Amino acid sequence: MNTLQFGPLAIAAERLLAVAALWAFVAVVSYGRRWTDGEPVRPSLIAMTVGIVAARAGFIAENWPAFAVEPWTAAYLWQGGFSPAFGLAAAVLALLVMLRGTALALALAALIGVTAIWAIADRQIQPPPNPLPMSLAVERLDGGSVALDSFRGRPFVINLWATWCGPCRREMPMLAQVAAANRDVPVLLINQGEDAERVSAFLREEGLVSSNVLRDAQGVVGQALGSAALPTTAFVSADGVVTEVHVGEISRAALMASISDLQRSGAE
Repeated sequence: MNTLQFGPLAIAAERLLAVAALWAFVAVVSYGRRWTDGEPVRPSLIAMTVGIVAARAGFIAENWPAFAVEPWTAAYLWQGGFSPAFGLAAAVLALLVMLRGTALALALAALIGVTAIWAIADRQIQPPPNPLPMSLAVERLDGGSVALDSFRGRPFVINLWATWCGPCRREMPMLAQVAAANRDVPVLLINQGEDAERVSAFLREEGLVSSNVLRDAQGVVGQALGSAALPTTAFVSADGVVTEVHVGEISRAALMASISDLQRSGAE
C-alpha cells in the first residue's frame, strides 16, 4: 500500500517558519537601524503585533458564518487561521503611520523581503497533492462494509479520530453538525482501532448521530494517509487526490473554508 507523507512534523515546520519570519523581520530592522535617520525597532515590533491581530481578524471576517455559530472559537489561536493578506496590509499601514525617511524605507524593505521569502519557503514545505490509495475499506457500526472508492467522483472529507483522544472528543460535536449539513461533500468520521461497542457508547453519551461515523479496526486509512497523530482531517478532491491534511484539532471555520476550496476546485 502506498503511504502519503503527512504528519505533525509538517505542521510544526509550518508554524516554526511563520515564527522565524516574524523574528527575521525584527532582526533585519534592528541590524539596519545604524543607517537610518530614526529608530525603527519599536515601531516595527508594534507593526508586527498589529499585523498578527489583523491577520486573525481578517480570517474571522472571511469565515464569519462559521464563527457566528461558535464565536468563542475566535480565541482558539492554536487551531490556526490567519489571513496573510490582511496582516501584511495592516503592518504596512502601521509602518507608514509611525515611520518616515530611511527608517520607513528599511522597515518596508525588510517586511516585503521577509514576506516574499516566507511565501516561497512555505510553499516548498507543503506536501504535494497525492492520490488516495485505492481499495481502502472501513466498516459501519452495524457491521456493513464501506469502500472509500465509492465516494470518488465527488469531493469528500476524512476525519480520523478515537474516543480516548481529547481533541477528537472536543471537535466531534462540531464535525457531526457539519457532516449532517453538508450532503454535497460527505464528511466521514472514521474511528481508528476501536470496537463498535465502544464507539457506539461514546456516541450515545455525547448525544451524537452515527450516520457518518465509520470504523477502521486495523487503522489502514491512517496508515495510508501517513497520519502519526489524532485527530487528522484529510480533504479529498473528486478525482481522489488528497489536496490538504490538517493534523490536530480543526476549527469549524478552517473546516468550512477547506470544504469550500474543494467545491470550487471541483467546479473548475
